[in-house]
Amino acid sequence: MYGETKVNDYHLIKYSLLYDFFLHYSSLKIYGLPIAPCLASMFLVHIQPFVDQNRMNQTLISKLRKQQRFQEMGD
Repeated sequence: MYGETKVNDYHLIKYSLLYDFFLHYSSLKIYGLPIAPCLASMFLVHIQPFVDQNRMNQTLISKLRKQQRFQEMGD
């Protein structure tokens, strides 16, 4: 990841799931604190086995590339 500008398949899966997580849970708050940023690190740990298992799944990767349009790490 360090020094890379293009999104590889591993990062595409990981950050697509994280993006969807923030989209769906960004409006939830407890005691005025947003839930999504508080739970992001635990979510990443939870999805790690899924990301590892599917990083060679070209069907999923092509679907995510069409859906998310992540091209560079800055996106």
